[in-house]
Amino acid sequence: AGTLFTFLLNFYVSAFFSVVDKDGTVEPLTQTARMKMAAVMASTDTVAPMAFISAASFPQLYAVVFGEGVLNDVVSVLLSASVQDAAELPSTPALVGQICKFLFASTALGLVFGVGISLLFKYFTAMREDVIKSSILMLGLNYVCYVVTEMVEMSSIFALFVCALCCGHYARYSLSPQARHFVHELAEFLAYLAEAVVFGYFGLTAVRYLHDFCWKLIFSYLACIFLGRLLAVLFMVLLGNVLKRFKGLSLSWRELVVVWLSGCIRGTIAYALILKAVPMDEDQTPEDRVMVTTVLGIVLLNCLLVGGLFPLMMRLLGLQARALDLGASHAELATSTLHGDANGSETGTNPDTFGQFEGEHVPHVLRARRAAHRGWHHLDNTYFKDWLRPADWALSEQSPGSILRGV
Repeated sequence: AGTLFTFLLNFYVSAFFSVVDKDGTVEPLTQTARMKMAAVMASTDTVAPMAFISAASFPQLYAVVFGEGVLNDVVSVLLSASVQDAAELPSTPALVGQICKFLFASTALGLVFGVGISLLFKYFTAMREDVIKSSILMLGLNYVCYVVTEMVEMSSIFALFVCALCCGHYARYSLSPQARHFVHELAEFLAYLAEAVVFGYFGLTAVRYLHDFCWKLIFSYLACIFLGRLLAVLFMVLLGNVLKRFKGLSLSWRELVVVWLSGCIRGTIAYALILKAVPMDEDQTPEDRVMVTTVLGIVLLNCLLVGGLFPLMMRLLGLQARALDLGASHAELATSTLHGDANGSETGTNPDTFGQFEGEHVPHVLRARRAAHRGWHHLDNTYFKDWLRPADWALSEQSPGSILRGV
């Protein structure tokens, strides 16, 4: 809902926005530019708020912010790919059809590569012996998925996400504990390195584009983002109160404020999407350049202001992390991960446990969720794990420490 509200609000309100050409002529944004900007501005930056929200102290808030952030990014990537070449806003059926096309095609490509990598590491046992080569091969094959999807003009980001998800759930069990730990540390190092490069690039390009920033356009889009996010949160709260009377996953008004603000942050995904949506620098029109500088300005303001004020707001709202016995919680997590529960879940959570209800009434939405959860665990435990993981995958988790490093 947040992505939809933000996309529609940015698209229709941006009809009143204008850009100044090189010769001083004031022209309104074209529909193509408005659609590209609306799709790009629908993405969120999940990393910044997750750094300040404790999963142990606020598990429901953490799950909502993380899950919604991932979903918003996925939808915005698909939206951006769907409207990239459109001259005007497609009809609702056409837009949904385009999104479904990119969704299913990119998912299929990600699954093909993810399953292929899992089978490759399962049956070619020689790859498990060398720690460095197997780790580099794992990351390299995931990058091949990205390149191939890009070549067929589907959503390469989403395909890579699906492929990495499969590898993390299946293929990593074919690695030795040492290789598993190494690839985890290597991926984390590359993530920190990429983040450092991106923000360093922000700083370098900000100086270059400083005189090209259209501050009126930047603050107009920021206002649309905050307003659209607020409307989305209010709509979902009202919808939740109407459809179900459910206490177990309810959020307080303080936590709803955090959900609202965390969905307003824009980061590297937005900047990557706008660079992908416009031509190279030498072929950019003045409108393309304004689009790039506007997104860059919004990302910089979010990093400097919203990201900096987020921990202060958490403290003012009284949402500080509680002091917990992390050693005990880690041991419990390791034990539940190693042995699983009665339903075969690796995380130790029961698929039937979704909170407390008033009386005996269970909403139909939650019943369907329970059924889907049980069905997935049944398929995964009965077929997929035996097919895609080595026979001794449970024994490869030798200690709680190795489990925590692999998660």
